[in-house]
Amino acid sequence: MKVPTTPARSSLPGLLLTLLLSACALGPAPRPELPQPAAWQAPLPHGGSSEQLGQWWSRFDDPLLEALIRQAEGANPGLQQALARIAQARAAAGAAQGGALPQLGLGGSLNRSRAAVPSSEGPRSLGTVGLDASWELDLFSRQRLQSQAASERAAASNLAWHQAKISLAAEV
Repeated sequence: MKVPTTPARSSLPGLLLTLLLSACALGPAPRPELPQPAAWQAPLPHGGSSEQLGQWWSRFDDPLLEALIRQAEGANPGLQQALARIAQARAAAGAAQGGALPQLGLGGSLNRSRAAVPSSEGPRSLGTVGLDASWELDLFSRQRLQSQAASERAAASNLAWHQAKISLAAEV
């Protein structure tokens, strides 16, 4: 009695196809929504606006206090650093979002050469122009998550600036 056998090669394409399709299903696990501490849920006293912060301090009806706060804000390096971090984080967020877009590149060159033996043709010119286009598929959400993280860092930098501004005004 002969037992029918199937060659291992016939199941190999099916196995590879299964692995390839299962790889498409891989991705980041959904992030659970974590409860935020009560301190993070408290609104800023100025609603995130510098104008409203100035109006909040004007409730004390003390022009000297307002002048001192403006003077301290103008001379405080911590606020300047916080503003620089905001600009840096926004630039990083823009760069991260740009990574998901198609990329185009244009290049060119021009070469002039003379023959070693003089000829009636004179110098020769050779010019080339090239255009490159590429786009990376975001199968595993790497670019989307990097963009989201960069946006969150920009928002955190903005909150750090507000915190520095409020702390400075409170100290004055």
